[in-house]
Amino acid sequence: QGTVVAGVPVTITTPGVYCLTSDLDYAPALGIAIRINSSNVVLDLNGHVLRSVGGGSTTADGIYAGQRQNVTVKNGVVRGFRTGVVLDDLAPYTTAQGYVVEGMRVDNSTGTGIAVAGRACIVRHNQVVATGPGPQPVSTGGITLCGAGARVIDNDVNRVAKQGTAVSYGIFFCDA
Repeated sequence: QGTVVAGVPVTITTPGVYCLTSDLDYAPALGIAIRINSSNVVLDLNGHVLRSVGGGSTTADGIYAGQRQNVTVKNGVVRGFRTGVVLDDLAPYTTAQGYVVEGMRVDNSTGTGIAVAGRACIVRHNQVVATGPGPQPVSTGGITLCGAGARVIDNDVNRVAKQGTAVSYGIFFCDA
């Protein structure tokens, strides 16, 4: 169980377990549907869908946390955003740590399916499908992972398309 996320956009500001109890649609073509502004958060989609209905030129992101510790996103579908799940840090990736993305299906992203940056992060048991091409010639990717001790375990990435002269990749690792 946990605190119910009943609508989007929403910002999570305190540690705890948060969950979806129904599918949620995000209409704006920009912004963030679920922003996590706290460390020590578990966001459990409970098999539900977080869906962008902003159209193919959306610049909205599905789930975002920046420079946090111990944030887990799990068990659901994120569909149609620029980036489905973004758990971020700034290079040299030393502030954020312990991010986990597991058991997710991220599909129809126009940029990147899952992007994680931080120390000791894990992306496991996810499916990323039909990423790109976005409305502009920018790189597209299934999974991006940056930082010391970052691991990708048992993921499926299928169909990543680029726009114009940009590049596309299935899984991309970077290190600081």
